[in-house]
Amino acid sequence: LLAEKRHQCENFNCDPVVWTNYRWVKWAQSIDLIEYAANLKDSGIHGALVVLEHSFSVETMATALGIQSSKSIIRRHLATEFENLIIPSRKQMDEQARLAKMEKRRQEKMGSGGSLGRSFVGRTYATLDKGDKDKRRSSLRGSLSRALGLKVREEVIYQNGLNSTENMTYATPRSLPIQVPGSYPVPPSHSPYIRNGSYHEGE
Repeated sequence: LLAEKRHQCENFNCDPVVWTNYRWVKWAQSIDLIEYAANLKDSGIHGALVVLEHSFSVETMATALGIQSSKSIIRRHLATEFENLIIPSRKQMDEQARLAKMEKRRQEKMGSGGSLGRSFVGRTYATLDKGDKDKRRSSLRGSLSRALGLKVREEVIYQNGLNSTENMTYATPRSLPIQVPGSYPVPPSHSPYIRNGSYHEGE
């Protein structure tokens, strides 16, 4: 990709960030600084240094080209060409860096949001599980309480029944004669079989 970009800007003054030292020599020649262009050879000047290092100024380039400070007209010409080439490229690189930082922060927020969502879901499921367990425990306690209460009530009813049975008295009506086994029933005193206080069988 880098080689392709360098090939595309070989004959056009664009994308100076990918320029090689040789391409800067050609640029100096293209802006009518032919007599100074050779001074850039093997100087270490390349596109990334010029564009990304904001401290690299017109004065730095003039010094690298060997343009004396007394050559004010040539320096002004260099400043115009340099700024027209470098300032737009630096703005573009700064904007790309800003967008990259924003994208990185967005990815970090999405990552932290996903962790929070998973944590929240985990806590929610844990709460639901706890609620279900509490409901099951309450239901079990209720069932046991009802069963024990029913059993207690049955025992109370049964005990009360026994007590009632023990306290029952059996009364024999006075009007009914008590018959002793092996004996005849005793008739009343006014019976025709009783005469003069003695018992007589039927004649």
